[in-house]
Parts: sequence; C-alpha cells; structure tokens
Amino acid sequence: MDSICSFTPPAALAPAYHLAEGQLQELSGLIENRLRHDNPFLEEVFGYGFRLGGKRLRPLLVFLSGKAVGEVKEDHLRAAAALEMIHTGTLIHDDILDGANIRRHLQTLNIRWDPRTAVLAGDCLLTQAIHLTTEIDDTTCYRSVALACRKTCEGELLQTALQGEFGMTEDDYYRVIRGKTASLLECSARLGAYFGGASAKCVERFAFYGQGLGMAFQILDDLLDLEGETESMGKTLGTDLINRKPTLPLILFLANAGAAERERVLSLLNKDNPTSEDLAAVTGSLRDAGCLTAARRQAERFVADALASLDKTCPVMMTAEQTDAYAALESVANFVLSRNC
Repeated sequence: MDSICSFTPPAALAPAYHLAEGQLQELSGLIENRLRHDNPFLEEVFGYGFRLGGKRLRPLLVFLSGKAVGEVKEDHLRAAAALEMIHTGTLIHDDILDGANIRRHLQTLNIRWDPRTAVLAGDCLLTQAIHLTTEIDDTTCYRSVALACRKTCEGELLQTALQGEFGMTEDDYYRVIRGKTASLLECSARLGAYFGGASAKCVERFAFYGQGLGMAFQILDDLLDLEGETESMGKTLGTDLINRKPTLPLILFLANAGAAERERVLSLLNKDNPTSEDLAAVTGSLRDAGCLTAARRQAERFVADALASLDKTCPVMMTAEQTDAYAALESVANFVLSRNC
C-alpha cells in the first residue's frame, strides 16, 4: 500500500504540527498497518478512503493536550488513531448524505466506486477504530470514544430529521453540531489530558476547550459552504442549501427578516431544483442582513470561551515543552477562526 497518511498541514499550524511531528509519524505508521489487507480490493478502498481524510486535527489535539499536562504515551497513539479513523469514516458517510462529488480535490468514495461500497468502507473504519480502543488497558478510553462516536451519529441523525425544518432554532442547531462535530474534538482533548495524567477537573476543562473548538469549526464550515471557493476548499460546496439544511446564518435570517423577504428566500429554497443563481441570491440575502457576520461572531465567542477554559488549566510552573504545547493549542483555536480550507 502506498502511503495514505501523508498530508500538508496548513501553513498557520506548521509550528503546532512540528511540535507533534514524531507522534504524527508514528500515527501514520499505525494507521497504515491497520488498514493493510490481504484482499487487494479492500486494501485499495480503505487506502483511497483515508486519503479523503482531513488535517489530522483530532490526533494533533490528543498529542498537544498530552504534552501540555505531561508526556505522550503509547495510549495517546492508539486513541488518536481511533479518533482519526472515526472521523474519516464519518466523512465518507457525510459525502453520501450530501451528494458530494469532491473531497480533498479527489472524487469522493461514493463517486469513485458507489454509495454501497462507501457505506461499508465507512463502517469498516468505525469498527476498526473501536477495535483499537479495546487494545488500551483502560476502559475510560473505550467509553469515551464509544460515547463520542454515538453522539456524532446522533447529531447527524438529528440534522437529517430537521432537514427542511425552517423553523429550526439556534438551540436546535447547537444541539446538532455539538454532536456531529464537537464530540470528537472534545474527546480528543479529553483523552490527551487524561492519558497525560491531568486531574479530573483539568481533564474536563480540556474537554470544554475541545468542544468549543468543535462548535466554532462547524459554524465556520457552514459559512464556507455558503461563501467559500471549491478550489481552496477542495470539496463540493453549496450542499447545505441544496439539501435544505438550516445552518446558523439561515436560522438567524429567518428569525429576524421581514415577512416579504423571508417568504422570498423560502420560495427559493423550496424549489425542486434551485439553480446556482437561486442559491447565490439566498446567500446574498443572508450577507446583506448581516447574518454571515453574526454567525462568525458566535464562532468567535465559542473560541474565546474555549481559550478561557484552557487558561484555567495552566500550571504555575511549566516546562519549555508544556509552554510550547499551550501556545500550539492556542494557535489551533486561532486557526479555526481564520481557515479558508
């Protein structure tokens, strides 16, 4: 199997990735080993599916959180690999649900093969992840990862149930993204601190940091779906409006717009086959009403709360590596707000 774990970290996060470079290399080796298969077709599908993965943000949080409170151990590595496998499996499933054609500048697995193959490949990654956690002699890890996986699926299922429900509230939206996106980032920071030997109170503050990052990450992802560029994002955009998913900018707009403007936007969204011009008109209305800016400000509040929680975990005396790890965790939070990919 050719290397499937090589990736280029965002320039803004290069120092953070460099700090965990050794652990990330070990992670790549572990994942490649676990995805090898004696059946060439299965090995090809697993390898291709993992090339569609993301920025290794969840493993990075595991390793940086461990370094911030102590040292990185073998358990960190297995937990990080399990979380990255779960994340990649959910991305494969997301692409099927969204009807996406491109991710990371490649055809999605459901297009490269077919939806049935993609569903099963995602399932295999999820079960491999759970298997990995059972190799850790600590049931806390298994429970935490299983709970995060369950919350992720529940968040996606809730979003599906609310599809086309344009009376959806902000609280409904936060409940969805707290499950589908924030739960894995929360688990990453939690287990990083836990295996690093942090106190129970400290572990919970790291978990809150991860959750805040996840909430902000999804809000920004939804904004980029509206106004991002396919070339820089490397994936299919505009799927939220096409699939009639109410995201925060639209929820804010519908809650505050006048009756005529509200009905005009809803008429465009309720078309059987809205055109690109229709979608652009909806996005323009959200922008003109200040809803894109308002959503971004909410993401900034989530990040500010996450950093405040992280500050409370800083020990009075820190080693040089701990100081670097905390700085890197702060840079990750800032990246979440500034990213365009």
